[in-house]
Amino acid sequence: MHLYLSARGGVAYEGDSRHAWYDATHQSVLLLSSQSLKLQQLPLDASLDPMAAATADFSASENLTTLYDFSKPNASGDHRDAVQQRNQTPIMLLQLSVDSQFLAIQRSDIEVQVLHRATRASYWVLCKSKAGNRTLHGGVIWNTHSVKSTSSQDLFLITKLGLEHHRVSYKRRSCALHRTVGLYVHEFWYAASHGVLLVSSGSRANEVVPFLLHGTNAEKLPELVFSTSVGKQDLHLVTLYGDLYVVYTDTRSTKLLLYLVGRTKVTCVRSLNVMLPPGTALEYSVVDNLLVCHSMEFNVSLFFDIKCDGSISDPFSAPLPISSRPPGHKHEGVVPSFTRWRFHAPNLVQRSYSVNGREQVEIRKLQLNLNEICKTCEHHREILPLLLRRGDHESAKQLVLKLVRGYIVEHRASLSSIAQLLNTVQTVCGSEQRNNGIEKRKTTETVLNNDTSSGQEAAEYSSGRTTVRPHPRNARGFLLIQQTDFYRHVWSDILQEAKVVHRCDLSVYIVEYIKNLRETKVPVENITYVALAECFIAAGEPNKLYQFLHYHVLADSVELADLMVRNGETYPALMQVGLDMFFRLREICPLVRTLLDLGQTERAIEIAWRNMGLTSCDASVIPGVAFFDSLVRSVTSPGQARSPLQVTQILGNLFFFLKVWDPATLQCSTTTSLSTLASCATVPFPDNLISPSSRIKLRAAFGFAVE
Repeated sequence: MHLYLSARGGVAYEGDSRHAWYDATHQSVLLLSSQSLKLQQLPLDASLDPMAAATADFSASENLTTLYDFSKPNASGDHRDAVQQRNQTPIMLLQLSVDSQFLAIQRSDIEVQVLHRATRASYWVLCKSKAGNRTLHGGVIWNTHSVKSTSSQDLFLITKLGLEHHRVSYKRRSCALHRTVGLYVHEFWYAASHGVLLVSSGSRANEVVPFLLHGTNAEKLPELVFSTSVGKQDLHLVTLYGDLYVVYTDTRSTKLLLYLVGRTKVTCVRSLNVMLPPGTALEYSVVDNLLVCHSMEFNVSLFFDIKCDGSISDPFSAPLPISSRPPGHKHEGVVPSFTRWRFHAPNLVQRSYSVNGREQVEIRKLQLNLNEICKTCEHHREILPLLLRRGDHESAKQLVLKLVRGYIVEHRASLSSIAQLLNTVQTVCGSEQRNNGIEKRKTTETVLNNDTSSGQEAAEYSSGRTTVRPHPRNARGFLLIQQTDFYRHVWSDILQEAKVVHRCDLSVYIVEYIKNLRETKVPVENITYVALAECFIAAGEPNKLYQFLHYHVLADSVELADLMVRNGETYPALMQVGLDMFFRLREICPLVRTLLDLGQTERAIEIAWRNMGLTSCDASVIPGVAFFDSLVRSVTSPGQARSPLQVTQILGNLFFFLKVWDPATLQCSTTTSLSTLASCATVPFPDNLISPSSRIKLRAAFGFAVE
């Protein structure tokens, strides 16, 4: 299953759905208790970035906030008895203002009460008293024209005869009509993320007029005209990759039409095939910037990626059900029978069920199962770009590189195809790297951005919520896969299996990768050159490595020199190549450390003697105990048979070297009677390899206890 419901970021509560309202602006549920008359806010996480929720645990009990207590009297001085009025008048809709200071309560289809939370001041708003005028269901919308906390709030009533724009200001203690827009309204749709309102108008209800609500006045955008009337279920507003789209369902066919909403025009940009019978009722979600279509009739969901090649109009995969549990989790106990599924923008699912006659409601977050998508769509020609655009960057990266590794190891493509694949996955560009070094790349602006912010952005500002910094991407929106990622998950992984290295001719692919890096003007990192050298060594082709080194295809680096020296025992010529590289780089200390690791202590001492005058080559970098540990491990290792005289001579030479290199390490402590070297050594003194007459002298010389 490609989609699953995650409990993280959701809520579950007991209560009548008639006293609960989803707040898209604040991404929360407003819950009114019929017993205590307290209004509480349950926060949700509808973030498009699945990594954002991974760092926080949204617990309903811990994050529950009481917004208002209706059992207390108001301070408005209204002549009506507030308590009696509340008991007699049901609440049709309750909405929290963008700055969270006001509540708008729709008491009837003509009357809205506005409450100031802090002072409990009350204002009443009536829609214009024209014949047949009334507020549409859900037609109470908050917005703002500024992110400043002291600014007034905009309250819009969507009525049968148009838009009524009110300004609510506690500073002025007023709720005044600011402007009206006259047009006959059949239905409306609202996107809190962009502050865009769509209304269907005209005598045939086939004219759709968009309005941009945030700003001084509601701004009319270019309208859409359809050949037939447009109902509530025919249109949906979705945000994909930062842009706002109108999704039109053509009930006479299996097509979905996507219109990009802009300031100057509204353009049809895609036609998508739903692959379900004509007239199938659909609900919509946006999960990680993918458009998801749900059919409750067939209990399946399918998704589209609008960034895919424009010639692809079919769903990315076959329709499949939604899993009620995250991947790897089994169903625990009896799973209730859910009814009345509702989908809230962008990616939330509300489900209801009954327990002992009481209604239980849960809201869960829809998320992608990238592993399953990768398995079932492995051969889709857009699978790599789709994964590279996902928000779950760590999982997406690993799956992309796993696919690349599979193509190389299993010979499922020609060299040219692999080269094209590497070109797709090599997402770093040299020019972008330079531009990012000069200044941080600005967030990509949407077609509706201007100097003001949408209501949802202002709500985040006023509530203090911070936006998770997005993972770095290139100009195409692809995740940046670094050369270290390639080395860790592709080259090094393949190099672990010698047979695979021989069979797949790995060096050819690494060379293609290096060529691609150079063509895109990306500096080749040392780790990539090391991967190519390791490949030649693992394949038993040192001659090819010599040629690449001779013609300077591989740049000098400490990592590469270290690899040469460490393989010098198998291929002696590589030892000298590595030593020369170290000396060219003037990296003496790394060379000495490598030789000590290999047990070549005498050569390490010789090189250290010759370069002792260098500021970067002294005992502060390589302490004397490192030479002692290396030498003892060398003389005590199997296959290194040495006579007592030879061991005594070697230890004597080491002693004289340390008296110059690190004399402090030989000085004995007054408290322990041991030298620093004896205290820090990780190997015991080689008593059994030295004659008794020399053992006492050498132990005393190195600061060990004399037995």
